[in-house]
Amino acid sequence: MNTLYAIWIVLFFFGVVMVSLDYAAETVFEIGGIPAFGVIGAALILLVISSILNWIFKQAWAARNEIDIGG
Repeated sequence: MNTLYAIWIVLFFFGVVMVSLDYAAETVFEIGGIPAFGVIGAALILLVISSILNWIFKQAWAARNEIDIGG
């Protein structure tokens, strides 16, 4: 689990750095008019957030299945 936390932190950090770099340099690299660093950075941030939410849902589902309903 510690490895997963570390990967989340690293990916989130790189995402923030890429968005910040794109914002500070006012679009360093564009592909078809789209700021590449900003888009890739935002995608990394969204990947981390969706992965965290998926993990929380997985844990909640496992806890739900462990509860004895008593019926």
